[in-house]
Amino acid sequence: MSKEFKLFLMILLVLGAGFLSNKIIISGKFYIVGENREAGITVLSEPNNAEVFIGPNYVGKTPITITIIPGTHEITLKKVGYHDLKEYVELKKDESKDVFLELETVYGKIYVESIPTHADVSVDGIYKGITPKLIADLDDGSHVIKISKENYEDYVDYVFVGEKEKKVFVKLEKKNIDFPLPLHYGKS
Repeated sequence: MSKEFKLFLMILLVLGAGFLSNKIIISGKFYIVGENREAGITVLSEPNNAEVFIGPNYVGKTPITITIIPGTHEITLKKVGYHDLKEYVELKKDESKDVFLELETVYGKIYVESIPTHADVSVDGIYKGITPKLIADLDDGSHVIKISKENYEDYVDYVFVGEKEKKVFVKLEKKNIDFPLPLHYGKS
């Protein structure tokens, strides 16, 4: 074997050992950069199964525990149907942190309350439940909301849904119920 090839193999061997033992080799010389103790981070999310990125690198899906070098790290969560969420976390040597992040849906939400309660709610002609009710699966934009209850006038209106939760509070009006009077009272 040539001297250059032997030197090359030795450098590869030393580089591998240096990588595993926190040493840096420059031009065949050893430079000890000190103990680079690791830190740990556990990333949890609501909902689960969000993609986790540390900086630009994909590392897995929540819930996940990652061993990482100390420092400040940008954590990004991504999930279809939810807004991306970024958080910066600072970790010190030998430190472990749990980070819980709650993703917000890209769909619009409306919270509907009524007096009296337990009124039926429909959005765009689709029954959604009874009041009070959080409806969280609406596309952004204009929707027709209908709130109805027996013996009360129906409430129908347009509601614009955007990024922020919209609150709708309705006081239903009692129906005017005319009872027919009997034609004859008493004996005829």
